[in-house]
Amino acid sequence: MRFLEVERKGRVLNKAQFGCLRDCFTLNITKGCEFLCAYCYARGYPGAPVSGEVHVYGNLSDKLAKELDNPRRRSEASWVAFNTASDSFQTHPFVLDVAYHTMEEAHQELLMDIRST
Repeated sequence: MRFLEVERKGRVLNKAQFGCLRDCFTLNITKGCEFLCAYCYARGYPGAPVSGEVHVYGNLSDKLAKELDNPRRRSEASWVAFNTASDSFQTHPFVLDVAYHTMEEAHQELLMDIRST
């Protein structure tokens, strides 16, 4: 399995467009996953990495902080579903580090938003 650091472009938080997560913000730490679950739907999406590769968004925590601090943000994020198309707890240390820091940033920022309302 190859883990490649890539830069996240575009928005970090996106509204889910399906089922029970509709209108919830989602955030993916990686594109691709080391576990290669037989039932995984995400591997069939256009743009999914080739089998054996996981793209890790190394700049995710910083981009999330900037996005949450932006006063022009269109809507409040009251909660975030992590990794609807991968797994937050893949075993590679870099994935775990990015996941931890991104979750910590989301927790701090979202908790501050809730307390200020």
